[in-house]
Amino acid sequence: MRRGEFHIGPGATSLILVLVVLCMSALGMLGLVNARGDIRLSQRSIAVVEGVSGMYDQSERSLAALDAVVAKWQASGADEAALLESLPEKMTLDGDLVYWEETSSLGQRLQCSVRIGQAGQLPRLTWTKHVVVAEAGQNGMDDDEWN
Repeated sequence: MRRGEFHIGPGATSLILVLVVLCMSALGMLGLVNARGDIRLSQRSIAVVEGVSGMYDQSERSLAALDAVVAKWQASGADEAALLESLPEKMTLDGDLVYWEETSSLGQRLQCSVRIGQAGQLPRLTWTKHVVVAEAGQNGMDDDEWN
């Protein structure tokens, strides 16, 4: 019984080489697309973190301004109407609670509220709410960017 010999000609090796090059090119393109997506996600994460930290910074500045107003009001012994008049622009008073909201350029909101303490006691103000809210459609990204 004679064994058949199998020969690979120059055409078959060229074809295999072309297939390997095509596969490597496709994998290279997939890697490039993945890297571009990672860069976009990283840039978006940076923007969100900067926006949120900016809101927190502004809320602390607003709290400091409110603390100065409350300290002056408590020292004067004036009524609640005097406090209401001297509150910073974006703040509202409801009993012993003061409410306001900070916003970022991405549409996120930081809802803030503090409780005013008794005169002569420290701390004068105590956080009761300090929450970031990002509603659908107010995220600074188009819907097709999420998909």
